[in-house]
Amino acid sequence: WFKMRDALFYPPWVHATATALASLPVQAIDCVVWSVVIYFMVGYTYDAGRFFTFYLVLFAVGTACAALFRLIAHVAPNGVAANSFGGLALLILIVMSGFSIVRNSIPYWWIWAYWISPFAWALRGIVINEMTSNNWDYPSGQPGLTAGEAALKTFDFFIDNYWIWAGVGFLFGFAILCTIASAFALKHLSGEGKVARVSDEKELAAAREKTKARRDAVAKLANPGGTQQELQPVPGSEGAAAAAAVHIDVSTHIPFEPITLVFRQLRYFVPNPSFGKVKNDDPGAAEVPKMLELLKGITGYAEPGQLTALMGGSGAGKTTLMDCIAGRKTVGEIQGDIMVNGHPKNQATWSRVMGYVEQMDIHTPAQTVIEALLFSARLRLPSGTTREQVMSYVDEVVETVDLTDNMFDLVGVPAVSGLSVEQ
Repeated sequence: WFKMRDALFYPPWVHATATALASLPVQAIDCVVWSVVIYFMVGYTYDAGRFFTFYLVLFAVGTACAALFRLIAHVAPNGVAANSFGGLALLILIVMSGFSIVRNSIPYWWIWAYWISPFAWALRGIVINEMTSNNWDYPSGQPGLTAGEAALKTFDFFIDNYWIWAGVGFLFGFAILCTIASAFALKHLSGEGKVARVSDEKELAAAREKTKARRDAVAKLANPGGTQQELQPVPGSEGAAAAAAVHIDVSTHIPFEPITLVFRQLRYFVPNPSFGKVKNDDPGAAEVPKMLELLKGITGYAEPGQLTALMGGSGAGKTTLMDCIAGRKTVGEIQGDIMVNGHPKNQATWSRVMGYVEQMDIHTPAQTVIEALLFSARLRLPSGTTREQVMSYVDEVVETVDLTDNMFDLVGVPAVSGLSVEQ
């Protein structure tokens, strides 16, 4: 629901109303089964009118309670809080229903709970429906009261039949009010954080204008003659493809040294955890090796300006190879040659010119996309890079990875809030 709400697919009142209406058929069937079993098993009066009155009261209280607990779920920030709030509300409403504590014995500062409790209205309607029937229509020890009415008075229940219909009206009205409150809660209160949102068009338009102005300024500084090198649209391309094809390549104006990476006969050994622990009495069995070889003579290269994909099945060693090239392995032994522009790799220098994005998310959840990229750019670009160049380069990266519409969104926590896992 949260992604649909923030994407403006439909308003909260539609979701709240649809959820309430969708639960009515299930509630009606549950009440039929419950009424047929309980009504005759308990031995209530065999009268069609009173049976259907009993069913109507049960259906009304079921609808009201379902709406109440949906409201609690929508107001609560998470499932744990919803369970806690729901349990507390259930305890109060049941204790103050007039059964555990009769009405006149409830403290005056708690009497409000009696009058708003759906259980109190349902219990009152059911006992009046039964105790005013013919089964209880015989004199009691109290003047002017039947046995059923006297029993109702004993437990501080009202004896007039209109309380039944007042209870039914209250319960359906209570359900409607809870549904309306749920719509407001879905719009303003619910959810731990935004998973996605529709960015403000004016804000994005202003950001695009600033981006264009910055990149034009950087391009003019790089080309004093005033000519700007722009890519022309690809013939026949339209929409986003055409827009992406026309841009000023700011990154070419930031000085950097192209790097060619070559790795030859790369091998990686790790200690064998089974060495010395496995005993094999078979003299012909192979000896358990002391080291396990995870990479076996891997050779490859990567040229500047080209995207190289390392592909393979799960467990093939892709991450292990990348960790070895990046110098992230602290256990085991790496053999082979890793050459950077024809020279043996020096880890201190290599760490300064190489960026390694691991599988886990290491961004700060409280940062926006543009803030995260600016922070990384200021750390990685040369100290002589001007602020305009940094901003223009970041704008180019945002456009390249197609996050322009999300540049002001929080990074958040994957699958919980903020950007999606793919973004």
